[in-house]
Amino acid sequence: MQNDRAHRPAADAALGVVGGLSFFELVALEEMDPFLAIGPATGLVAGLKVALDAPAILLWMKAKLRNVIGT
Repeated sequence: MQNDRAHRPAADAALGVVGGLSFFELVALEEMDPFLAIGPATGLVAGLKVALDAPAILLWMKAKLRNVIGT
């Protein structure tokens, strides 16, 4: 895993669009309070971000585990 700010800017931009559309849908169409709509929109983006980063995280954990075991 890299420590850069954004090593996949297109994926991060797409997540920003998804989060914005989710927030807009909750506020404008579902007539939810804007402060209450922040939670579901943020949760959606966080879940998608974890799903996108899961393969890299698993490979990183696999390499660390192999270093600990010593194989």
